[in-house]
Amino acid sequence: MSMVRHIRKRGAGENTNPGGCENRPALSLLEFLVAVAIVAILLALLLPAVQKVRSAASLLREKNKVKQITLAIHMYADNHDWIGSDKPFIGILPYLEQGVYYKMVYPNGPNDTTYETIKMPPYLNQDDPSLFIQENQVSSYGVNGLIHKEFNSRRLAIIRDGMSNTIEITTHYANIMKQKGQKTHVSKKFWNWFVNRPLFGVGGGEFDILPPTFANPYCRDVLPGSAEAQSVTFQLRPKIEEADPRIPQSPYTHGLLAGLADGSVRMISPQISPQTFWAAVSPNGGEVLGPDW
Repeated sequence: MSMVRHIRKRGAGENTNPGGCENRPALSLLEFLVAVAIVAILLALLLPAVQKVRSAASLLREKNKVKQITLAIHMYADNHDWIGSDKPFIGILPYLEQGVYYKMVYPNGPNDTTYETIKMPPYLNQDDPSLFIQENQVSSYGVNGLIHKEFNSRRLAIIRDGMSNTIEITTHYANIMKQKGQKTHVSKKFWNWFVNRPLFGVGGGEFDILPPTFANPYCRDVLPGSAEAQSVTFQLRPKIEEADPRIPQSPYTHGLLAGLADGSVRMISPQISPQTFWAAVSPNGGEVLGPDW
């Protein structure tokens, strides 16, 4: 009898894998590279948006801080009817609701000053690239030296050009003050003026907390009406070694954050003319601000 080989087709319900494991296709190298490329593109699109939001939040924080400092100076002057303090950023601390730092400087009242190294967060701008050098006894905001050079003077009598037309403070790279027994980067304008001489009655080369200044006639700053004021205004995020301590610096690339004497805040455009900028710095020059203000 002849044998007939029958080839039987497997039914739909029969197991094709006797071992019980299903064969799953793996990603090919090309598919893997495509997936990585898609993720990289998504991250590249997302990161600038995140950075933009962070920058906007940081700028908003600093605008609020500049406004609070300017208003504190305004309130101090109103309550005392004079500028009063040779250290304006210390005297206004209670008006910033920062009385704890005021007591650190004056533990037993204004006549008992401590010269310990103190870090002042209210006056530090985290966008300031110079803070990594030293954050103690420095400030990232500078005061208008033409206003605050006259202690015990009435503020309204000094600012005759109008509060809204006069710059009172700006952002400024923190000046690194040389202290006794330390070797640090030194701001020439402060060092030339204060080295080896008593500081408001305190000798020995000690430095109290002083804010940077601009337009200070005692520190060889650029002044309104000077020859240099015809060509320079402020610096936009300069390298630390290229920062000119005689003029303000901005840690931003799109303008200078300034607090006006009426308590308002303005981002001054880098396109502003030197004439308009220094006219706004001058508190009593009688200048007419240009259309770029």
